[in-house]
Parts: sequence; C-alpha cells; structure tokens
Amino acid sequence: MIVKLRKLAKRIPGARVLNKLRIRAQNRLRTWLRDRLIDISVWNYRLPQLLTPQHLLSIPTVHTVGDALVHFHYTKLLGEEQRRPVFCLTPDAFPSNVYVNFMFSKEEYAIYSELIYDRILTNLPEKFWIDYWLLEKLKRKFQRYSPLQSYKAGFSKEYDPIYMQIKDENSRFAEAYLAIRANDNKFEAFQDYQRLLLEKWDGNPTRFPGFSEEYRAKLYEKLGLKGKYVCLHVRLYPDQGPYAYDPQKETDPRGIQKFENYIPVVELLTARGYQVLQMGTRDERRLPDICGYVDYANSDYQNIFNDLHLVSGCTFFIGSKSGPEMFAALFRKPILGLNYSCLNAMLEVPELRFYPKTVTDRSGRALPILEILNHEVYYSQSPDPYNQHGLRTVDLTPDELVEATKEMLKLVEDPATDWTHRTELQKEFRRIIRPEHLDLYKALGAPCDCYLRKVMLITRES
Repeated sequence: MIVKLRKLAKRIPGARVLNKLRIRAQNRLRTWLRDRLIDISVWNYRLPQLLTPQHLLSIPTVHTVGDALVHFHYTKLLGEEQRRPVFCLTPDAFPSNVYVNFMFSKEEYAIYSELIYDRILTNLPEKFWIDYWLLEKLKRKFQRYSPLQSYKAGFSKEYDPIYMQIKDENSRFAEAYLAIRANDNKFEAFQDYQRLLLEKWDGNPTRFPGFSEEYRAKLYEKLGLKGKYVCLHVRLYPDQGPYAYDPQKETDPRGIQKFENYIPVVELLTARGYQVLQMGTRDERRLPDICGYVDYANSDYQNIFNDLHLVSGCTFFIGSKSGPEMFAALFRKPILGLNYSCLNAMLEVPELRFYPKTVTDRSGRALPILEILNHEVYYSQSPDPYNQHGLRTVDLTPDELVEATKEMLKLVEDPATDWTHRTELQKEFRRIIRPEHLDLYKALGAPCDCYLRKVMLITRES
C-alpha cells in the first residue's frame, strides 16, 4: 500500500520539487544541529577559559614538514619578543599535532578533529588578533571578519623597485619573480622569522617543553649510537606517481635519483669516526650495510618526534632541499646541502654550505651559473618551466659529493671556524648576486668552494 501511495504521489504536479525541498530542509537542519553541537564542544571546552585579547593566536593551514615547523617556531619566537602569551589551534594532522606537543606546554595549544577545526576557522571571535602567517585558504575563510584588517596592504608590483627594474630586461624572469613575491604576507613573515632565528634563538633544545635529554639517551641506546654522528637526509624521487623519475623529462627539481652515489660519503664519514644516521620515512631506499651506518629511516623508532631529538644531538646535517633541513636550522646545527636546488628560498643561517644540482639543456650542456641566475627556472620548485625550456636537473657525482663533504669536515672539525668568513671564490660569487635573487642575495651561508671552482671557471670563459 505504501509503495502504491509513493508512486501515486510522484504523479502529483510539483511532488518532485516538494520532495527536493524536504530533503534540502532536512540536510540543513542536520548541519545546523551538528554545528551547534560543535560550537558547544569548542567554546565550552577550552577556548573561553584560555584565550584573552592579548594572546598571539596561531592557526596553521599548511601541514608540511618544513612549513608547519616554521609556523610554530615563528609563533614561539614572536610571542617571546612581544611578551605575549601564545595559543596554537591545530587539527589532528601530521606533523602539526607532533610539533605543538614538542614546542609548547599543554596550556599553549589545543588539537581538534578536522571537523571541529574547520568550524573554529569560521567562528573565531573578532577580538582575537590573527597572526600574519595565514595563507590564502584562511584569508578566504576570514574575508568577512575584521582581523584581516590587521594584514599589511597586499603586494603591489608598481611599488616594488626590483620588479620595475627587471621587467623590461627579462620579462619571463620578472614574471617568475613576481609569482614568488606577490604572496607578500607569507614572504614578509618568513623574512621576519629568519630575523628572529638569528637574533633571538640559540638552538638550545631544552627551551622546548617536549624535549628530554633522558629520552634522547634512551633513543641513542636503542639505535646503537655511541658517539658523534651525522644525520643524512636525501629527498629521493618516489618510485611511482607524477613525481617519479622519468629519463625523458624533469618531474621534480628537488628529487634525487641515485642514492647509491652517497655510499662514498658514508664511507668517508665512518672512516673519520662518525656514525651516519639515515633520516626519512618508512620504506625509504637504504644503502648497503656499512660499519657505522644506521638505517633509522626504516626502523621501528622512526617518527618526527624522534627526528627532532636526534637532529638536536648530531654534529652536522647533510640534506637536500627538503623540509627536514629545517630541523637542523632549528637547533643551529651546521648544514651541508648536497644536490641543492631552488636557491631563491634559502635559510639565512651562516652554518650552511651547499652544492647545487647541475642543470642541463637538451644537448646535455651544463648551464653556466649566470644563465641559471637569469632564467625563470631559478624560482621554480615545479618541473613545468624546466620542461617548457627542455631543461632538467642532474644528480651530483660521487666524486662531487665526497669533495663537498671533505670541505665541510674541515669547517666542522676546526673549533676556530668562523662561519661568516668568505673565501675569494665565495666573494666573487657574491658579487654576481642581485636583490631579485631574494634569499640567495641575503644568504649568510655560501656555496662550497669545490662547486665554485667549477662554475666560476665556466662563468669566466663564457
């Protein structure tokens, strides 16, 4: 009988429209009830009791290893400089949920489910100041709220003297510069973070509530670390997907194909009395068994909380252009960047030496450094500009990796090393860098001399 009545109802004019309206009303009612329950759980649980208008409120919207780390550490340093209490709101998402636990006391953060976190973003009271590390996603969510009025005025290319100078000289290069510079709030916030990192931070891990020397000592015991060690992180091409290595085209300018090229580096370090700790995530490619080599990446102990503890105790850090190099900067550990790329975005720490990847054209010709510095690929982490111009990046050879490591060891093992000192080649390189090269222009670190001996010779000949 019920089935017959439903069939009959469908024949009544307007029945379908009424049914759609009924379903829409039910969905809206469910959404309203759900949101009210979330509001009750959020505002009655922690926020009203903990937050005041004086709080520096931190809300990350990018949850990558490097960006999230910078966000939270910047919040901590900014709060200390302004003498304001801080409070971090974060979803239960990796790695932000680990970072807040390491960097802040339990009274300084709250972790919510994604559902509640999204609700918070649309209902924050206007009285709270929103820090300016917020990205475009959060801007759109807050466009009707007054906290955005505390943002600086948006970037205007007409008032950027660098853009106005280069726009007629090299239009493609200028547009690539503009794409980086246009996100003014993020750019300026990162510059401010670098200032605080140098002026207000000594790299002491005990300043973080989540750090424990006892915990680190137990971790050493579990991994068999008994003396000085070097952390090694290599950003390899994935085995599959759009970023997997392709011999016909560039897929990831920061990717590294030949992990085996690092074997001589590990052998050199272990022969000098260091243990080498391979960083990374589970299922990383591993090197052959070498006495002193520790495959932490594929161990049961690998997680980002342990990463922070381990990097805090290393002698120096060998990395490529990837988020984990931020761990070394966090603890002010010397960094050797091998197979480096994306030089426009660099850490402004003096304890950095780097050897960039080679960039070649279709014929296999290595591009001179001056040509790269004036090419739009200089700004790009994307493979698209490389493929448009028939360019690709090439891994450093084992000999180049070893030569750079030997140079780094001389600096690290000499207690009198002045990391701000520049060799004649480094001074010569510095003279060809201009303001439009952004972080490279301000960099306190420097390219390895062994790299400059090669590229500056090509530059002089060209």
